[in-house]
Amino acid sequence: MTSVSQKIGMDLKKDMDTTFKMIRDEMIEVVSKKIGNELKGDMDMAFKKAKDELTTVASKLSTDESDERRVMKDEEEFKKLAKEVNDMKIEMDSQVRKTVMVVREAVEEALKIEIRKMNLVIHGVPDIDAEHDFYQVAAILGNGLHMDFDRHVSSMTRIWKIEENKPRPLRIVVKSLDGKKEILSRTKDLKNVETFKRVFISLDLTRRQQKVDKELRTDVKKFRDQGESTARIKYGKIVKNVNGRDVVVYQTAQHV
Repeated sequence: MTSVSQKIGMDLKKDMDTTFKMIRDEMIEVVSKKIGNELKGDMDMAFKKAKDELTTVASKLSTDESDERRVMKDEEEFKKLAKEVNDMKIEMDSQVRKTVMVVREAVEEALKIEIRKMNLVIHGVPDIDAEHDFYQVAAILGNGLHMDFDRHVSSMTRIWKIEENKPRPLRIVVKSLDGKKEILSRTKDLKNVETFKRVFISLDLTRRQQKVDKELRTDVKKFRDQGESTARIKYGKIVKNVNGRDVVVYQTAQHV
């Protein structure tokens, strides 16, 4: 769209010569009649000066229009840059939030794991009462694992909601990490004792770890169905025995 200053400049540049010539001729005719031709030279000088001044004004108007266009162009570039910066800020804010969320979840998960590091969970123990739990766990350790209950267990409690015909798991807190490892290493012996064939002991896993563990159990079954009879879960990975060595055949994204 043409601005006022641009229109004025264009008009002045277009009509200036014609207008000045017409005015000059008319004035010379009038002046010549009244005071003679002696002032003709002075008039020519005066008109030339006026023409030069108006030419400067017209040029300035044109320059002002160039400046105006440059300002408009600068404003457009500034708006474009401002939009890019704002988009970058939004993207950075989003990435920061995601990073903070990931870090927070990782920290919370690490804390949950730390809290559970002295725990074990016993499944398959009839859910009757606390006293029965005490004697059952003592029997499992003593008769099933051949370990001293008083030496290794400090407390126990039922976890999860009560479900009909399904005993809640028993969480036990052990007194040492060595004792915990020893219990886990002997838990396979329970299947050799008729009373405890339906009992098994596991780590006290977080919800995330339980999800990963479920995936691993599903995958290890697939490997065994495919003929990998030695496939088993070890430290969150699926390994198989190759020439007496454990070789990793699968691991979840969490452990990659």
